Amino acid sequence: VHGILLNKNMESKHTAKKDQQEIDKLVEEAEKVKVVQMTEEGLKQMLSQLAIKYKKNMDLRLKFPNQAEKFGESEADLDVELKNIQMIAAYPSLLLMFVALKGVELLMDILNHENVDIFINVINIFSECTDDDIILAEKENMQFIEYLISKDVPILLIDSIGRLKMTKDEDLEAIYNILLTLENISEYKPDICEDFYKSKKLMSWLISTISSSGDDLNDTILCACELLSVIILKSKEAQMNWPKSGGLLEVLNAVSYTHLRAHETLRYLVCRLLLEKK
Repeated sequence: VHGILLNKNMESKHTAKKDQQEIDKLVEEAEKVKVVQMTEEGLKQMLSQLAIKYKKNMDLRLKFPNQAEKFGESEADLDVELKNIQMIAAYPSLLLMFVALKGVELLMDILNHENVDIFINVINIFSECTDDDIILAEKENMQFIEYLISKDVPILLIDSIGRLKMTKDEDLEAIYNILLTLENISEYKPDICEDFYKSKKLMSWLISTISSSGDDLNDTILCACELLSVIILKSKEAQMNWPKSGGLLEVLNAVSYTHLRAHETLRYLVCRLLLEKK
């Protein structure tokens, strides 16, 4: 018995030592990472590295589909590169260069990644790059919004909502960023609200999410209310057909007992948003 306990103790120490060595290695590698300055040349390098890391990760995933240990490290590298690319939001003057370098297309490819964390990083980049502060910083940046629309990025983002769960905090934040991105785009291109209204997937999700929110009123639910009101007010087809379809009553009746700040019900919130925007 003493021998067995001794062996187990030695194995435990060996495992702990091995784990520590792996941690030390990761820390050492992280310290070697060089932060590339965000200039035109720096942006080119970042996108080049992102493309390389993405290809490597996808190749390993295809080669070892059921062996996470084989592609895990490459996935971590990809995650780091995506977080580096988020720096573009702090450099509005480079946004059109990002387009010229096919950065949007690269992000669109990565948006289909199986790893939700990777996919969420892409959503965050689109959200930050469509923020008012970024678009208004440079007159030419309106072309970025137009380019996203031409590449059907809004449609891809709408399709992406189905991959996320309202019960997970990280997913909830990602959904919020998708809705915010759609609203930001509609701010500069109101006509896209016609497409939003025609999207059964988006309208169905907005109505069902708002209707079933109960007392769980978080920023994502409020953003859904805001986007819904924007679509109704900016889409002529929505104004003509949505009330007749019973969509408005469906939302208002379903949330009649929902309370918001200062005892404001969600149905009042939707109505107030609609009235305020007229």
